Amino acid sequence: MKRIFSFVYKLAVIFLLLLIYMKVSAPVKQDSNILTKEEKYANLSKISVSVQVDYLKKYLGEPVSISTIKDKSQKELIFIDPDYYVMLTTDLDNSVLSYVITTRNENFNPILKIRGIKVQLGKSTFYEKGIKPDDCEAHPGNTAPSYYFETYFGDNSSSYQSYLFGYNDAGFGDIGIVWATQPNEEEIKNNNFRKTNDMNCRLPSNQDRKRYTINTFGVGWPLSIGVNRRLVERVN
Repeated sequence: MKRIFSFVYKLAVIFLLLLIYMKVSAPVKQDSNILTKEEKYANLSKISVSVQVDYLKKYLGEPVSISTIKDKSQKELIFIDPDYYVMLTTDLDNSVLSYVITTRNENFNPILKIRGIKVQLGKSTFYEKGIKPDDCEAHPGNTAPSYYFETYFGDNSSSYQSYLFGYNDAGFGDIGIVWATQPNEEEIKNNNFRKTNDMNCRLPSNQDRKRYTINTFGVGWPLSIGVNRRLVERVN
């Protein structure tokens, strides 16, 4: 009887230790609603091209949307937090090709960077003396999403990764930068509106680029403005 009791006792101890080990070693999912602003900033700093999506899920949680694009050769994943949006474009092996981060909150201002390029969302403006973007794109939506972004092709300062600074109306910011790209009444009347040479939009004046702040930062290729406001309104 004592042998049986001793055997059962040992089994119970082993089972208890196993449960403790499983609890300690299991990955802890972060609740974005209870994370501090600094913890969220640290999580966003983990995002990079070439990393695996499963690695980023430890910091961003699960995506709310996954869709295939580019003739099903790439995937687009959207992550939603009360303070920000993240959109990842990956290959079919879930390696990140590009990422776009948008702040949703006036007081959520992460500093994001790649090598020598640095921007603080909601604080940095589009203008920097002596630097001109390689391209720009703007879309003034009515019910459709509105956005504006400036693209910089990769060089040594960005580890040869292309990047963008933008305004996305899904996030917090001033839509004025979008309207600054559009024709005025006189240009419409005389039909003489022109885009900036070699660009897909008219680059706003330096005064406007100094006035308006960036709410979106993207890195890699392909690049876009990030989440679509109409889509995130439905799932948010």
